[in-house]
Amino acid sequence: MKKIIIFVFLLIISTTNFILFFKESSIENNEIQKFDDEMPFIQGIINQENINLSLTKIDTEESILEYSNWHRSHGGNWNTKYDSNNYINHNNISKLNLIWEYSSINNSNFDKIDDLENKDRKIQKNKWKQNIELNPIFINNKLIFVTADWKIVAIDLNSKKPLWQIQSVTQPSRRGILALYDEKINLEVLHIPIGVRVYKINTENGKKIKEFGEKGSVEAFSLVAPMIYNDQLVIVSPSVVLMFDSTNGTLIDRIPIHPKGTNFDGGRVWGGVALDKNKGIVFVNTGNPKPALYGVNRGGKNKRSSSVVAVDLNKCSSCHGKIRNGINIIQKGTKQIKYVPSLVGFFILPNGNKKLLQENLILKHNNLDLNNNEILKLQKLFDWWDKEIKKNNQIRIIAFDMAWSQFLTDDDLPATNPPWGYIAKLDLVSGKILWKTAVGYLKKNGEKIKIGTPIFGGLALNSSGILFVTGTDDNLAYAIDAKTDEEIWSYQMDAAGSAPPIIFNYEGKQYVSFVSTGGYYYNYKEKASSIYTFGIVE
Repeated sequence: MKKIIIFVFLLIISTTNFILFFKESSIENNEIQKFDDEMPFIQGIINQENINLSLTKIDTEESILEYSNWHRSHGGNWNTKYDSNNYINHNNISKLNLIWEYSSINNSNFDKIDDLENKDRKIQKNKWKQNIELNPIFINNKLIFVTADWKIVAIDLNSKKPLWQIQSVTQPSRRGILALYDEKINLEVLHIPIGVRVYKINTENGKKIKEFGEKGSVEAFSLVAPMIYNDQLVIVSPSVVLMFDSTNGTLIDRIPIHPKGTNFDGGRVWGGVALDKNKGIVFVNTGNPKPALYGVNRGGKNKRSSSVVAVDLNKCSSCHGKIRNGINIIQKGTKQIKYVPSLVGFFILPNGNKKLLQENLILKHNNLDLNNNEILKLQKLFDWWDKEIKKNNQIRIIAFDMAWSQFLTDDDLPATNPPWGYIAKLDLVSGKILWKTAVGYLKKNGEKIKIGTPIFGGLALNSSGILFVTGTDDNLAYAIDAKTDEEIWSYQMDAAGSAPPIIFNYEGKQYVSFVSTGGYYYNYKEKASSIYTFGIVE
């Protein structure tokens, strides 16, 4: 049990470092920027305010269930991405081999989309809709996932072939699905968001449960995995928690996440939600208010944006009673932390300089702690800076829209020093970073360098301390020793992993699957629509 305790309390996170300012050529000397070893601003569970707190782990029925199945995306209601089996371990990791691969698009004709002739590129793009960020689920010998051409597929592990598949005409769930046995109707069912509705589907045949809602679905848009609480289907939309009767689909309650009178756009829920079934509390994390990355024009206090918010499912106190404002990253107690965000690049973005005009700054941000002279100096500094680095061809913009832009140097790499992606191990009790390791390789002058590329996939952990990682633009699936941060296994896929791996158990053995559909950003060239499943081959 010690191993489980250790990895429950030691959180392992993956991060991607896109900072919008320019530094000298990122890998000029083939050196990785040293990590900052200073203590981060994290108090940990035990600190001066609760020094007498002691932590014990009690194996409850709920915790055993959480750690032993993967019926909900990300490993259950707690999103631990953890499996308590240790069948794959340090002694046999060298025998981890590909068991089967499924592709919904013919890979033999699936070359780099950008390199195809116009006609072929159009055909492939019509099949390949988008990269898939959905973490698959496993229930009763069935692996259920979504493909890059918008198919919902259930693979029968006995035959390793599709039991059923549904071709969707609108985008299936972006980041979460749920399957469970519904005792009231004596069926195993799948709850999956598709477009602006959430469907209830029979997992044995892929047919809609027509008695639920309007012929098998209810109206609700969600980017995250549904949950079940007290026979109610809980769906978290970008700004509202919705509760439906799980049998007939009747809407029972809707709880706004943001307070009344909110005067900002954004702060949407998209990164994930968790449920404490014992207390009846849903934890949601909200995004930035708009504009998403450029914060000078955000007005007001933006309450509950960029926050962790606890929503009480049992009462309406989340809005009308007790104050539950979340923890805003720009607030510290009653004091608002003022800052000037990075402005580099806005003088070469289309119309970006208008946002930095003195009258606009004062009009939109009247609490800015800068006088007119200081604003003018900032404008001149960044205007000169942008023109100089653009003139020397040291920076350019690869942009899909105003918010999600990438600043690259002339070697097609991010305009900051590497690593651009790493994994960190954080001790939740003390708040200390135990290790950080760069993940992702880059080829330079024919040599493979471990540089730490951006990570747009995720990770999963088993009880033997094997951490499976994917999402780097080198198209590799990784296994890392969670104790030492050592890379101990890898596999080359057709395209980058695009969702967290899933670890599941079948016929007494442990398996791990990686979704490989490629990435959205510039250096993610290859596209695919595949899932790879690995197991120990003796």
